[in-house]
Amino acid sequence: MEKKYWIARAALVILTVAACLIATVNEDGTTRLFVTVCFAAAQLLLSFPAERISKRMIDVGDSIRTEWKRVLYYVVLPVALGVLSLVAYYVISGDWFGNSPGTLGEGLVRVFFYILAWIAIFLPYVLTLCVLLIRKVCASGNKKQKEQTK
Repeated sequence: MEKKYWIARAALVILTVAACLIATVNEDGTTRLFVTVCFAAAQLLLSFPAERISKRMIDVGDSIRTEWKRVLYYVVLPVALGVLSLVAYYVISGDWFGNSPGTLGEGLVRVFFYILAWIAIFLPYVLTLCVLLIRKVCASGNKKQKEQTK
């Protein structure tokens, strides 16, 4: 199982770098480098604690015997994480206290923290999906290899 998480981590780092480079295509080189390094490093560092949550999600999903209930679990999970993300938004922003950002710098820092919070909340789910996909591909690959050796 550990090897699958390392493969999923590497794939997510590559996808994060690609997404950051695409998102900052019209920026100068320093901004592109800074954003790419920050988000790839954040994704990599947050994937270690996210692994524990992901293992728990997979254990719960594996314990569900009925196929449609298991699919429902994996479909409802991002909705619940979206609600958690919305709660994190209101906690970080402090909009109910009436303190909105006064300068552009404060606003950009706030957006930066929003994105990091979103990454931290949805990373375990994305890591879970990657591990499930790797597990499925490895299982089908092992079946084909066993059939060819017979």
